[in-house]
Amino acid sequence: PWCAAAANAALALAGFEGTGQLNARSFLNFGEEISTPRIGDIVVFWRVKPDSWQGHVGFFAGFSRDGDIICLGGNQGDEFNFSQYQRDRLLGYRRPVNRLPEPVVSDLFTALGLDMSIADYPTDESKAPILSLLFDEHSIPRSQRRRIVDDWLASQS
Repeated sequence: PWCAAAANAALALAGFEGTGQLNARSFLNFGEEISTPRIGDIVVFWRVKPDSWQGHVGFFAGFSRDGDIICLGGNQGDEFNFSQYQRDRLLGYRRPVNRLPEPVVSDLFTALGLDMSIADYPTDESKAPILSLLFDEHSIPRSQRRRIVDDWLASQS
C-alpha cells in the first residue's frame, strides 16, 4: 500500500507539507476540512468498511457523469493514475494549507509537479514546481511516478 506515500510525495513536490505518514486516514486530520472540493484537493475514502482503519487517499480530479469521484492517486491498480470511486465511500475532502520552507525538487519533475491548479493559492513559480501538469500529463510512465514516491520514502528514513 503506497497511496499515502504518493500523496505525501506529490504534496512535497508542490511545496506543501504532507502528513509524513503512510496511512491514508492520516489525511483526515490534514490541512483544512472542506465540503466543496476543487481540482487538486485531497480526497480520503474508506476501504473494507467505513469504520475500518484502512483507507485510500488521492487528489480530487472531478466527478464522473454518474456522480462518482475521480481521483488521481498512487496505488490505484499498482499505478499512479486516474480512478473512479463511489461517492458513498468518501470520508472527507481536505485542502493543503502549510507550505514547506523550501520546495522539494526532483530530477524527474523539474518544472513538473503539483501546483494545485487552484487560482487563489499563492505560488511562486520560480520556487515551486507545477503539479497541475500531473493532471494534464497523465501519460507519464508509471515507473517515473513510482520512483518519485520511492524517493520520498527514502528521504523519510
